[in-house]
Amino acid sequence: MIEEGNENSPKIIQNFYIGSVGQLNPMAQTIVNNYYGDKQKEKSSNTEINKDDIRPQIIDYVSKTLLMTKDEWRNKYVDLWKDILEIEEVDAKIYNKGRQVGTVFNREMAANIIHFLGNYQGKKKGVFKAWDAKKISIQLEGTWECSTRNHLGVSPSTSIQNAISKLIASPKYK
Repeated sequence: MIEEGNENSPKIIQNFYIGSVGQLNPMAQTIVNNYYGDKQKEKSSNTEINKDDIRPQIIDYVSKTLLMTKDEWRNKYVDLWKDILEIEEVDAKIYNKGRQVGTVFNREMAANIIHFLGNYQGKKKGVFKAWDAKKISIQLEGTWECSTRNHLGVSPSTSIQNAISKLIASPKYK
């Protein structure tokens, strides 16, 4: 890093990188980045998400916990998740992976929903035989030392909880 200037003038700080030169003047209103060699990669403008391709991956992911469900939920669990994915607010958020790496959907939201299902109206009415975030994170991620485990301790928003509660209370899941 090279700093130029004296006490009475603003300093110009330059960072040199292989393939690019960036210049920062703390007093300046704009920052200029010059790229040499290969052009700067443009961000993809294709933000179209094919939900039909992602939905089976979400179902496969949450189905890893199927053996942990209570007997009365074993045959209904996948159908419940298909209906949960149709909830408008879930649909708007679960297909956006955000900054998560190695996934095409929002695993954190899936974990939040799993938490709610496991603790629905107290653990007695929950979907799982016993609620253990560590065991569930091992089923989902293959290890208990993962960020998903933290999200297995948080329920989704109240509006999503209400929508899931209505689903569970419907005759289809009684």
